[in-house]
Amino acid sequence: LVEDIMRYVTGYPDTHHHPTEDIVFQHLKDRAPETADAIAEILEQHHRLIDSGTRFLKAIEAVEHEAMIQRTELLALGRAYAELLKEHMDTEEGHLFPAAKAKLTASDWEMIGVEIEARPDPLFGASLQTEFRRLLQRINDHAPA
Repeated sequence: LVEDIMRYVTGYPDTHHHPTEDIVFQHLKDRAPETADAIAEILEQHHRLIDSGTRFLKAIEAVEHEAMIQRTELLALGRAYAELLKEHMDTEEGHLFPAAKAKLTASDWEMIGVEIEARPDPLFGASLQTEFRRLLQRINDHAPA
């Protein structure tokens, strides 16, 4: 279950969520150039999140395949990923999302919507991925009755 959750947590943001944010942030940078440094940092964090999440997922997969891995190493990888994710969300929610709300116009949001709609959504779109269905089933199987 943890492996499936990490596949979702690393896969969906990397393939859909972050590229969607990139669209918003490009419009924000055009409208509010003073946000450019914070946006550059967030985009760099997207790459670090991919790397950190991939390392943690590979460690979980190793455990699943009965490889020997130190518990402290597994926990350190998980904590590093969680801390980076929290820092990332704090920056977005504390600075960039409020700036987008304040600076982007209705026309900007309309253009953003068109660009986002043009992208396929692996979770809710026509190409619902099998592994996300499997994850939902596993979560439901473990849910209290």
